[in-house]
Amino acid sequence: MVYAAISDGTNVSKESSFEIEDGIAPTVTVSQGAIATNSIAISVSSKDDQWGMPEPITYKCYIKKSTETEYPTEASYTETDTSYTFDNLSQTTSYDIKVTVTDKAGNEGSKELKGITTGTVGEATGDLKEGNIIASEPTWSNGTASITSSKGSDVASNLSIEWQINGIDAGGWTTGESVTGLVHNDIVYARLTDGVNYGKEASITIKNTAPTNLSMTFSSKSTNSITVNASASDVNGDRLTYSLYTSTSLSSGYTLKTSTSATAGQRVTLTASNLSMYTTYYYYVTVSDGISSQTSSKPSIRTYCSGTTNTCNTLLCNEGYNKVCTTCNGSGNVDVTCTNCEGSGQTWQYCGVCGGSGWMQNSWGWSGCSACSASGKIYYSCGECDGNGTISDGCTICNGTGNLINYCSHGYTTSHRYCTHYTNTSVTSHYYCAHNHNGVQHDD
Repeated sequence: MVYAAISDGTNVSKESSFEIEDGIAPTVTVSQGAIATNSIAISVSSKDDQWGMPEPITYKCYIKKSTETEYPTEASYTETDTSYTFDNLSQTTSYDIKVTVTDKAGNEGSKELKGITTGTVGEATGDLKEGNIIASEPTWSNGTASITSSKGSDVASNLSIEWQINGIDAGGWTTGESVTGLVHNDIVYARLTDGVNYGKEASITIKNTAPTNLSMTFSSKSTNSITVNASASDVNGDRLTYSLYTSTSLSSGYTLKTSTSATAGQRVTLTASNLSMYTTYYYYVTVSDGISSQTSSKPSIRTYCSGTTNTCNTLLCNEGYNKVCTTCNGSGNVDVTCTNCEGSGQTWQYCGVCGGSGWMQNSWGWSGCSACSASGKIYYSCGECDGNGTISDGCTICNGTGNLINYCSHGYTTSHRYCTHYTNTSVTSHYYCAHNHNGVQHDD
């Protein structure tokens, strides 16, 4: 209050008074700061050219959606700091902001910023190979996989990655960049979040890659088995199962003979047992990681003949005999260089063909038959000996129906050459005979 009076130095008039008032509101400045998907930052200042501002200055900050008509009655912020961030806002939404301040005189000044739009949480895209979220290739170990995700180069630092497996349940999201314990066909969903808002999710499907580089090599064989070696690669680090199949037909009839498991890259040995001797088998190996598999080619191999361990690797088959094989089958046919032939009680060595009826034939030009016993006959370098005791050229001994002949050229009803002795009816022996006719000896 100001009082005033007039004086002439001696006399003083009655005083009068008037009140000094500051009725001008302070000036408020509001500057827009960083805008995020869920926040808007501001900075404020104020001044008063009259009585001035109190110390400290208190600011009240209000915010509303631009679509709303009134600001809330309660300020979001009432403090002395000149910087403030409105948070927990909705993405892609327009907001209005108002700041008020009071000077010493109690005058309130205010300032508004209108139509400030928050940012948008970017969506994940595709199969998480590029864009806002990028997932690594699965890393496999002991049958399970893990992936690591990262944000794209243009993604704001305030955004985080959330994920979940095989679903997008509201409460199932986990914040983080690494996902572990994944198996084949798991689907990993990922999205960005600012803690309030969420971007659209995308997914990646985990696939277990099939084994590769299957290698199968023949190892050995016996009369009733085939043994092979096998190995394969697997980028997933799975434990692999190898299986050996065999068949006597290339196109069908394959049966599983044995299986074994090993780590990827490890060499395994597989044996197919209980096979038939001297039989051609087709075989192949499969390798599986439990999900996918690979199959080898289908080569063939012939098992050994009975009682031998020699190799039958050069087969020259022709009309019932085989060359360069160790033993023969049981149908009466004998193979060259055979030691034993177990069929019909017969044993042959260096024979050509021995018929099942006891006939021995040397028609292929091989000689040196040590013994061939069938139907009571014993042959040595024989051509033919029938069951009636008739012997053809070149027999040392032919024991059929009581006949014994040494180097005879024909049967007993015709001439014989170089016979040791011959017994039939009244004739007892012959030696170097030219011929014998009807039981009568004729010496030449």
